[in-house]
Amino acid sequence: MGKPDGSSADIHLARLLKLLRRSNGSLAAFRRDDARWELNNEERHFTFPETMIAVAIRKGLVRQSPGKLSLTDIGSATLLRREDPSNDPASQHRIVSKRSIRTDTGFEEVSVNDLESPLSRLFLRKDRNGKTWLSAEEFAAGERIRADFERAGLSPRISASWNAPGGSSSGARHIAGELSDFALDARRRLEKACSVLGSELANTVLDICCFLKGLEEVERERAWPPRSAKLMLRTALRMLASHYGIATSARHSAPIQHWGDAGYRPKGVNAERWQ
Repeated sequence: MGKPDGSSADIHLARLLKLLRRSNGSLAAFRRDDARWELNNEERHFTFPETMIAVAIRKGLVRQSPGKLSLTDIGSATLLRREDPSNDPASQHRIVSKRSIRTDTGFEEVSVNDLESPLSRLFLRKDRNGKTWLSAEEFAAGERIRADFERAGLSPRISASWNAPGGSSSGARHIAGELSDFALDARRRLEKACSVLGSELANTVLDICCFLKGLEEVERERAWPPRSAKLMLRTALRMLASHYGIATSARHSAPIQHWGDAGYRPKGVNAERWQ
Protein backbone atom coordinates (compact mmCIF):
# COMPACT_ATOMS: atom_id res chain seq x y z
CA MET A 1 0.00 0.00 0.00
CA GLY A 2 1.46 3.36 -1.02
CA LYS A 3 1.74 6.33 1.25
CA PRO A 4 -1.46 8.42 1.04
CA ASP A 5 -1.20 11.97 -0.29
CA GLY A 6 -2.20 14.96 1.83
CA SER A 7 -5.84 14.95 0.72
CA SER A 8 -6.24 11.19 1.17
CA ALA A 9 -4.52 11.25 4.57
CA ASP A 10 -6.85 14.01 5.74
CA ILE A 11 -9.90 12.00 4.70
CA HIS A 12 -8.58 8.89 6.46
CA LEU A 13 -7.89 10.90 9.61
CA ALA A 14 -11.39 12.41 9.72
CA ARG A 15 -12.87 8.95 9.18
CA LEU A 16 -10.82 7.54 12.07
CA LEU A 17 -11.83 10.31 14.50
CA LYS A 18 -15.52 10.01 13.57
CA LEU A 19 -15.40 6.24 13.98
CA LEU A 20 -13.86 6.49 17.44
CA ARG A 21 -16.42 9.10 18.48
CA ARG A 22 -19.32 6.91 17.35
CA SER A 23 -17.83 4.01 19.32
CA ASN A 24 -17.90 5.82 22.68
CA GLY A 25 -14.34 7.02 22.27
CA SER A 26 -12.39 3.81 21.70
CA LEU A 27 -12.15 0.66 19.59
CA ALA A 28 -10.24 -2.60 19.68
CA ALA A 29 -7.19 -2.17 17.45
CA PHE A 30 -4.13 -4.08 16.28
CA ARG A 31 -1.47 -3.89 13.57
CA ARG A 32 -2.53 -6.08 10.69
CA ASP A 33 0.89 -5.77 9.03
CA ASP A 34 3.63 -3.17 8.55
CA ALA A 35 1.35 -0.96 6.46
CA ARG A 36 -2.11 -1.27 8.05
CA TRP A 37 -4.03 -1.14 11.30
CA GLU A 38 -7.35 -2.89 11.85
CA LEU A 39 -10.03 -1.53 14.19
CA ASN A 40 -13.04 -3.58 15.24
CA ASN A 41 -16.43 -2.99 16.79
CA GLU A 42 -19.15 -5.56 17.40
CA GLU A 43 -20.36 -5.44 13.79
CA ARG A 44 -17.49 -4.54 11.46
CA HIS A 45 -13.76 -4.14 11.08
CA PHE A 46 -12.04 -1.09 9.57
CA THR A 47 -8.58 -0.73 8.03
CA PHE A 48 -6.37 2.38 8.18
CA PRO A 49 -2.85 3.16 6.90
CA GLU A 50 -0.17 2.67 9.56
CA THR A 51 1.46 6.01 8.67
CA MET A 52 -1.77 7.88 9.34
CA ILE A 53 -2.30 6.15 12.70
CA ALA A 54 1.27 7.07 13.69
CA VAL A 55 0.65 10.74 12.83
CA ALA A 56 -2.63 10.76 14.79
CA ILE A 57 -0.86 9.35 17.86
CA ARG A 58 2.07 11.77 17.53
CA LYS A 59 -0.23 14.78 17.29
CA GLY A 60 -2.18 13.65 20.35
CA LEU A 61 -5.44 13.09 18.44
CA VAL A 62 -5.70 9.46 19.54
CA ARG A 63 -4.16 7.48 22.38
CA GLN A 64 -2.75 3.98 22.01
CA SER A 65 -3.11 1.49 24.84
CA PRO A 66 -2.82 -2.33 24.83
CA GLY A 67 -5.33 -3.66 22.32
CA LYS A 68 -7.15 -0.43 21.55
CA LEU A 69 -7.09 3.15 20.24
CA SER A 70 -8.97 5.95 22.01
CA LEU A 71 -10.05 9.44 20.99
CA THR A 72 -8.37 12.19 23.05
CA ASP A 73 -9.81 15.58 23.99
CA ILE A 74 -7.57 17.14 21.35
CA GLY A 75 -8.87 14.70 18.74
CA SER A 76 -12.46 15.45 19.69
CA ALA A 77 -11.85 19.21 19.47
CA THR A 78 -10.14 18.79 16.11
CA LEU A 79 -13.14 16.91 14.75
CA LEU A 80 -15.56 19.55 16.03
CA ARG A 81 -13.58 22.28 14.28
CA ARG A 82 -13.69 20.34 11.02
CA GLU A 83 -17.46 19.97 11.28
CA ASP A 84 -18.09 23.63 12.10
CA PRO A 85 -19.86 25.02 9.00
CA SER A 86 -18.32 28.45 9.62
CA ASN A 87 -14.92 27.05 8.64
CA ASP A 88 -14.06 27.07 4.95
CA PRO A 89 -12.41 23.94 3.46
CA ALA A 90 -8.93 25.47 3.46
CA SER A 91 -9.03 26.12 7.20
CA GLN A 92 -10.78 22.98 8.45
CA HIS A 93 -7.54 21.36 9.53
CA ARG A 94 -5.71 24.47 10.73
CA ILE A 95 -6.18 27.49 12.96
CA VAL A 96 -3.63 30.05 11.81
CA SER A 97 -2.85 33.12 13.88
CA LYS A 98 -0.15 35.79 13.78
CA ARG A 99 2.52 36.06 16.47
CA SER A 100 5.07 38.81 17.05
CA ILE A 101 8.38 37.12 17.86
CA ARG A 102 11.13 39.16 19.47
CA THR A 103 14.49 38.77 17.73
CA ASP A 104 17.91 40.34 18.17
CA THR A 105 16.96 43.01 15.63
CA GLY A 106 13.43 43.75 16.84
CA PHE A 107 10.05 42.07 16.38
CA GLU A 108 9.07 39.80 13.51
CA GLU A 109 5.55 38.61 12.68
CA VAL A 110 5.17 34.90 11.96
CA SER A 111 2.21 32.63 11.17
CA VAL A 112 1.49 29.82 13.63
CA ASN A 113 -0.85 26.86 13.17
CA ASP A 114 -2.43 26.70 16.63
CA LEU A 115 -3.90 23.27 15.97
CA GLU A 116 -0.52 21.85 14.97
CA SER A 117 1.55 23.32 17.80
CA PRO A 118 1.42 21.55 21.21
CA LEU A 119 2.73 24.77 22.75
CA SER A 120 -0.16 26.80 21.31
CA ARG A 121 -2.68 24.26 22.58
CA LEU A 122 -1.22 24.55 26.08
CA PHE A 123 -1.24 28.34 25.94
CA LEU A 124 -4.80 28.59 24.62
CA ARG A 125 -6.17 26.19 27.24
CA LYS A 126 -7.61 28.00 30.28
CA ASP A 127 -8.58 26.82 33.75
CA ARG A 128 -11.93 27.45 35.42
CA ASN A 129 -10.74 30.91 36.46
CA GLY A 130 -9.88 31.86 32.89
CA LYS A 131 -6.13 31.74 33.44
CA THR A 132 -3.75 30.12 30.98
CA TRP A 133 -1.33 27.46 32.25
CA LEU A 134 1.57 29.12 30.43
CA SER A 135 2.35 32.81 30.83
CA ALA A 136 2.66 35.05 27.80
CA GLU A 137 6.42 35.27 28.44
CA GLU A 138 6.82 31.49 28.58
CA PHE A 139 4.81 31.06 25.40
CA ALA A 140 6.86 33.75 23.65
CA ALA A 141 10.08 31.97 24.65
CA GLY A 142 8.84 28.70 23.15
CA GLU A 143 7.79 30.43 19.94
CA ARG A 144 11.16 32.13 19.69
CA ILE A 145 13.17 28.90 19.92
CA ARG A 146 10.88 27.35 17.32
CA ALA A 147 11.36 30.37 15.05
CA ASP A 148 15.15 30.00 15.30
CA PHE A 149 14.84 26.27 14.64
CA GLU A 150 12.90 26.96 11.43
CA ARG A 151 15.09 29.89 10.35
CA ALA A 152 18.12 27.62 10.74
CA GLY A 153 16.61 25.25 8.17
CA LEU A 154 16.60 22.33 10.60
CA SER A 155 14.41 19.28 10.17
CA PRO A 156 14.51 15.63 11.29
CA ARG A 157 15.68 14.66 7.79
CA ILE A 158 18.64 17.06 7.76
CA SER A 159 19.65 16.21 11.30
CA ALA A 160 19.49 12.48 10.59
CA SER A 161 21.96 12.96 7.73
CA TRP A 162 24.49 14.27 10.24
CA ASN A 163 23.96 11.20 12.41
CA ALA A 164 24.11 8.64 9.62
CA PRO A 165 26.80 5.96 10.10
CA GLY A 166 29.77 6.44 7.81
CA GLY A 167 28.85 10.02 6.92
CA SER A 168 31.80 11.89 5.44
CA SER A 169 33.27 15.05 6.89
CA SER A 170 33.27 16.60 3.43
CA GLY A 171 29.49 16.11 3.28
CA ALA A 172 29.01 17.92 6.59
CA ARG A 173 31.26 20.78 5.45
CA HIS A 174 29.28 20.99 2.21
CA ILE A 175 26.03 21.42 4.18
CA ALA A 176 27.63 24.16 6.29
CA GLY A 177 28.98 25.87 3.18
CA GLU A 178 25.50 26.14 1.69
CA LEU A 179 24.00 27.70 4.79
CA SER A 180 23.39 31.42 4.70
CA ASP A 181 24.77 33.68 7.40
CA PHE A 182 21.15 34.18 8.44
CA ALA A 183 20.69 30.45 9.05
CA LEU A 184 24.02 30.10 10.84
CA ASP A 185 23.11 32.95 13.17
CA ALA A 186 19.85 31.17 13.98
CA ARG A 187 21.75 27.95 14.70
CA ARG A 188 24.13 29.76 17.03
CA ARG A 189 21.19 31.24 18.92
CA LEU A 190 19.64 27.80 19.18
CA GLU A 191 22.94 26.38 20.46
CA LYS A 192 23.11 29.04 23.16
CA ALA A 193 19.55 28.35 24.24
CA CYS A 194 20.23 24.59 24.49
CA SER A 195 23.40 25.15 26.50
CA VAL A 196 21.48 27.28 29.00
CA LEU A 197 18.84 24.58 29.47
CA GLY A 198 21.05 21.51 29.74
CA SER A 199 20.39 18.12 28.18
CA GLU A 200 17.06 17.03 29.69
CA LEU A 201 15.26 20.34 29.43
CA ALA A 202 16.69 21.12 25.98
CA ASN A 203 15.49 17.81 24.56
CA THR A 204 12.04 18.37 26.06
CA VAL A 205 11.73 21.84 24.49
CA LEU A 206 13.05 20.69 21.11
CA ASP A 207 10.65 17.75 20.97
CA ILE A 208 7.56 19.75 21.93
CA CYS A 209 8.21 23.21 20.46
CA CYS A 210 10.23 22.27 17.36
CA PHE A 211 9.38 18.66 16.45
CA LEU A 212 5.77 19.22 17.61
CA LYS A 213 5.53 16.05 19.68
CA GLY A 214 2.63 15.79 22.10
CA LEU A 215 3.17 15.69 25.86
CA GLU A 216 2.01 12.09 26.12
CA GLU A 217 4.42 11.00 23.39
CA VAL A 218 7.35 12.68 25.16
CA GLU A 219 6.42 11.00 28.44
CA ARG A 220 6.06 7.63 26.75
CA GLU A 221 9.45 7.89 25.04
CA ARG A 222 11.19 8.77 28.30
CA ALA A 223 9.10 6.51 30.56
CA TRP A 224 8.08 9.57 32.61
CA PRO A 225 5.01 9.66 34.85
CA PRO A 226 1.89 11.50 33.59
CA ARG A 227 2.02 15.31 33.53
CA SER A 228 5.78 15.38 34.09
CA ALA A 229 6.50 16.62 30.54
CA LYS A 230 4.19 19.56 31.16
CA LEU A 231 6.14 20.57 34.28
CA MET A 232 9.51 20.06 32.60
CA LEU A 233 8.38 22.19 29.66
CA ARG A 234 7.27 25.08 31.86
CA THR A 235 10.55 24.98 33.80
CA ALA A 236 12.48 25.12 30.53
CA LEU A 237 10.36 27.94 29.11
CA ARG A 238 10.90 30.04 32.23
CA MET A 239 14.65 29.61 31.82
CA LEU A 240 14.39 30.49 28.12
CA ALA A 241 12.36 33.61 28.88
CA SER A 242 15.15 34.75 31.18
CA HIS A 243 17.82 33.82 28.62
CA TYR A 244 16.07 35.77 25.86
CA GLY A 245 15.53 38.77 28.11
CA ILE A 246 11.75 38.43 27.89
CA ALA A 247 11.42 38.18 31.67
CA THR A 248 14.88 39.05 33.01
CA SER A 249 18.28 39.93 31.60
CA ALA A 250 19.78 37.20 29.45
CA ARG A 251 22.83 35.33 30.65
CA HIS A 252 25.97 35.16 28.54
CA SER A 253 26.76 31.75 27.08
CA ALA A 254 30.09 30.11 26.40
CA PRO A 255 31.53 30.11 22.84
CA ILE A 256 30.13 27.37 20.64
CA GLN A 257 31.52 24.90 18.16
CA HIS A 258 30.56 25.39 14.51
CA TRP A 259 27.43 23.43 13.53
CA GLY A 260 28.98 22.37 10.25
CA ASP A 261 32.00 20.56 11.72
CA ALA A 262 32.13 16.81 11.09
CA GLY A 263 30.46 14.83 13.85
CA TYR A 264 29.20 17.97 15.59
CA ARG A 265 26.12 17.84 17.83
CA PRO A 266 24.50 20.62 19.88
CA LYS A 267 26.13 20.60 23.31
CA GLY A 268 24.09 18.84 25.96
CA VAL A 269 21.50 17.57 23.48
CA ASN A 270 20.95 13.87 22.90
CA ALA A 271 21.78 13.21 19.22
CA GLU A 272 19.07 10.54 19.02
CA ARG A 273 16.43 13.27 19.42
CA TRP A 274 17.51 14.68 16.04
CA GLN A 275 16.79 11.50 14.07
